Amino acid sequence: MDLKDVDTDKYDLVYKHGRKWGYVERPPCTPEEIAQWAPLHVELIRTHMFIIAQAMEGFPAPSIMDIPREAIRSLVLKYGVVTLRGFKQDDDFETATERWGDVLQWPKGTFAAGNIFDIKTEAGTKLPAQTLEAMSFHYDGMFKKKTPESTELGDPPVFMFFHCVEANPPEDDPKHGNTIITDTRRLLSALPEATVERLQKISLTYRTSLFEYQDRVHTSPVVITHPMTGELALR
Repeated sequence: MDLKDVDTDKYDLVYKHGRKWGYVERPPCTPEEIAQWAPLHVELIRTHMFIIAQAMEGFPAPSIMDIPREAIRSLVLKYGVVTLRGFKQDDDFETATERWGDVLQWPKGTFAAGNIFDIKTEAGTKLPAQTLEAMSFHYDGMFKKKTPESTELGDPPVFMFFHCVEANPPEDDPKHGNTIITDTRRLLSALPEATVERLQKISLTYRTSLFEYQDRVHTSPVVITHPMTGELALR
């Protein structure tokens, strides 16, 4: 079978010992997951990596304020990323996110102090996220301290919300771009056991001048245990 003939919307590539092994049929969403979204006329669509909650045509656009908290929480913990499509655009984004917990403020020195970081190009900025330059692999929220008195950083929030205000331009547009998000739990599960064990012995120590805690050090192992699922994740 030619790989181009595989329907990657229905089948997942499986790795064994760090090598491509074959394809298995992607399990559908559970009846319980589907039932939680049905009253909103929202369809759950499994993709190659994540899941899309798509508002059905022919019905009023649902509000993110109407999503049961546990419905989206359980999907995020299971699939890593949930994309909401076809929802109302006039909801108060900040108020909506407060339904899932306390909102972490971006600190002074990030050029985005406050609850929402408006990512757009800014002339003369020193922040890579506000330029057209490619961003390296990273995770957001490392500025969050483990405790108010802590001298260490690196206790990122459980959830991060992204709101795309405008659709992404076509690929031939010079302003075209996208945000690549990786579920590192799946990444680690595809690696050979020996490689994972080697990564578990490595720790990182670094600091950044972008945050107000310039005298604080961030230390983290490369591989951590997910605090809510117990799975191994790549930091």
